[in-house]
Amino acid sequence: MKLSQRLSVELSQSRTKIQHLAGLDAPTEDQAQELEKRMADHTALEKRYQAAVTADGGDDPDPEPTDEGDAAARELRSLEQRFSVSRIMDSALHDRPIRDGVEAELHQHLTMDANMIPLAMLAGQEDAPSGELETRAVTPAPSDVGATQSEILSWVFPMGCAAYLGVRQPTVGVGERVFPVLATAATVETPAKSAPVSETTGSFTSTVLSPRRLQASYIVGLEDLRTFAGMEQSLRMNLSAALSDKLDERVIAQFFAASGGLPVPTAPSAEANYDKYRTEAFSSLDGRFASKADQLKWLTNAATYKHAATVYRVPDNDVSALDSLMRTIGDIRLNANMPAEDSSTKISSVIAVKGGGHGGAVSPIWDGIAITRDPYGAHLNEGQVQLTATMLFNCAIIRPAGYDRIDIKTAD
Repeated sequence: MKLSQRLSVELSQSRTKIQHLAGLDAPTEDQAQELEKRMADHTALEKRYQAAVTADGGDDPDPEPTDEGDAAARELRSLEQRFSVSRIMDSALHDRPIRDGVEAELHQHLTMDANMIPLAMLAGQEDAPSGELETRAVTPAPSDVGATQSEILSWVFPMGCAAYLGVRQPTVGVGERVFPVLATAATVETPAKSAPVSETTGSFTSTVLSPRRLQASYIVGLEDLRTFAGMEQSLRMNLSAALSDKLDERVIAQFFAASGGLPVPTAPSAEANYDKYRTEAFSSLDGRFASKADQLKWLTNAATYKHAATVYRVPDNDVSALDSLMRTIGDIRLNANMPAEDSSTKISSVIAVKGGGHGGAVSPIWDGIAITRDPYGAHLNEGQVQLTATMLFNCAIIRPAGYDRIDIKTAD
């Protein structure tokens, strides 16, 4: 067994123990101290695992199977495939906690409350049309270890723009998430024989993210409860789409935040022409984060996308700025959650991604979606019950150099 494979099993076991301690309603002082120690040990174990994966040569397309890890992974997949989201909804509606069956078994394994839906349950369907889900290669290992968490999330949110922007989305079991960044590069010199070399003082910056809430509500008719079990597919798709859209909105908003967002460029004074679009696109090439044009991607709003399609190289020419960009840079895409064009200045903003962002943006998500019931809401007299789905997330730009903000004026 490779060291990385053994450490992946240890990571899974460590995470399960942490979740168990974190889920205690009234932990003793000893249990609180044990939780703190296990979290510190888990961080160190993650670093050892990452180093071991690198030493083993990265992802192994045909790894040596392990009895313990492979069996645990098969069992977990089996539970996930048989888990019923509608049963969680039904139990919330009737205020009857689930204490048996597949759902209870998976809750116990993940140390989750009875009203929780694991994120993996919204991972899209196996028969989804090709191209509709943003996926990446998954390391064959137990599905709840750190090495596969971000891949799971790319399936949880189909057609979202977070993966397009290169935003890392690790799953967090419990506690805050810390993202360190090396802020000082080593200084390399070519000294003369026997001459001294100056030392570089290394420094790191760390961004600590605490959970924030995403929330959506359902209004369910009491008359429909008899057919509730048949709504499984609809519930999964609806939850996934709703949470995906809101998460995209918050991630994009972070790029334009007054504090912690991308630097604001000088506002353009004239309407963008063909040359302006190309100049702005190529201005992001820096030889470090992006070395050639096809390593650049743009995310725009509808106004900029449509305007670029109407601006041509010369009058009566059939090559528009949009055509040119689509042939030259890696990709250009519009998203409804991008900031709208300013109605007074006619200026819109573009997010330019350099070489996939190089991990410069992060959006951790705390595992599990809680379903709660409000039996006393305003719809009760109409024979309806309100269900609320809550998910915890956060987002930050930890290395802005992987991105550019470009402002485009679409009219004088």
